[in-house]
Amino acid sequence: MPDDTDNPKEEVPPEPLSDPLPPATDAEPGELDKGAEGMAAFARKRAEYWASRNAGVSVPSAVVKGDGGEESEVVPVRRAGRFSTPAPRVSWTRRLVPLAGLALLLSCLWALIGTGQFPSWQPWWTGAGLPGNAAVIIDPGHGGGDSGAVALGVVEKDLNLDVGLRVGRALRARGVAVKLTREDDHFVPLEGRVRLANALPGAVFVSIHFNDASGNGQATGRASGIETYYCEHKLPPASDWTLASLLGSAKVRAPDERWAVREGQTLADCIQGSLIAGTGAENRGIKERSLYVTHRVMGPAVLVEGGFVSHPGEARRLGDVAYRQTLAECIAEGIVKYLRGTRPAPTPGLTAAAGAGA
Repeated sequence: MPDDTDNPKEEVPPEPLSDPLPPATDAEPGELDKGAEGMAAFARKRAEYWASRNAGVSVPSAVVKGDGGEESEVVPVRRAGRFSTPAPRVSWTRRLVPLAGLALLLSCLWALIGTGQFPSWQPWWTGAGLPGNAAVIIDPGHGGGDSGAVALGVVEKDLNLDVGLRVGRALRARGVAVKLTREDDHFVPLEGRVRLANALPGAVFVSIHFNDASGNGQATGRASGIETYYCEHKLPPASDWTLASLLGSAKVRAPDERWAVREGQTLADCIQGSLIAGTGAENRGIKERSLYVTHRVMGPAVLVEGGFVSHPGEARRLGDVAYRQTLAECIAEGIVKYLRGTRPAPTPGLTAAAGAGA
């Protein structure tokens, strides 16, 4: 190969680089020269074409003149590159994800609605006699670390358990099926008490408590007497807040709620009347109040306040075993009257505020 140094050539300086996208030429619209400026203008037109096409605007194709003066129409071809953006490719797995989610949702809806298993709370007895399978839930309030009201040496949780056990024995002696929420000194959460009652549709729920009118455990010597609470509205338990229960509320829950509220008020009348007649205590009447258990138990539910541990006279009576047995017999008798349909006239309620024992 010859050496270029033997025949030196005159060096020619390089031409300056032109602007890749110079200003538009003075050529007529639709016509472009085939030179450098024409190709740059054509590139600009192609960019404008795809920008307009992406925006939904139609742009005519360009006309190019050849060396011989012939004209030819050039239609830009869209391809991935400088002037276009390729459409993103979606994998099959990503397309299947929303379909799988939709299928799961439809299956859940079918499980909740298609089966037609809407909850219902209906009594299994007619009230025309005492059935052998009528269930009663006796709920001695508080327990364990929750002592309830404490005044004048009296602890409410102990009274609740003692009277509750006596009520259970009295009901069993009358042929009534009974279950207690607790039978010893341990704490049962309110949710557990409600869950037990709702597991037996139509069962009668009676919670036993005692009142306290003092703020610091010292007797005031004023408030006394017995009162019984019921609830005018029922709140479904959290485990029943399903789509089926919500959609079925208008068809199923509304009549059951009216039944449970009406029967709860009647049950409160029966128990309150029996307690006042058997003990001679001051009648504080029946009252409507949305307590946790009366509000969430779906069947007839009441809460009995059997007296004030803060009242000196009632505290002495509550310390007597014979008086506690009388209380238990009266509560049991009121429940049996309710089950048999032997119901007294409504007991007038008072508007006085309840004590803090519940």
